[in-house]
Amino acid sequence: MIRIEKTFLKSYVKDEDLKKLQPKIDQVVGQLQKGTCPGNEFLGWLNLPDRIDTAELKEIKAVASYIRDRAEQFVSVGIGGSYLGARAAIKF
Repeated sequence: MIRIEKTFLKSYVKDEDLKKLQPKIDQVVGQLQKGTCPGNEFLGWLNLPDRIDTAELKEIKAVASYIRDRAEQFVSVGIGGSYLGARAAIKF
């Protein structure tokens, strides 16, 4: 499910401006859900964790076990956004 969290927008965006943007927001969310947006080959995250492939999950667990058995430290290198998944896992 995709939703726009508006709680923190109120100090930056006026309600009437947000209402004007709503048709575009609906269009973009629809494109994401249908997989018709630019970059749609990168939308696998939309269905996680509900639709993860059993074989893929098994492979992830095997790699995690392999790393755990061989490393004391693990470094995640990325450009910023790619770190958020790792950070969520660490916090969890």
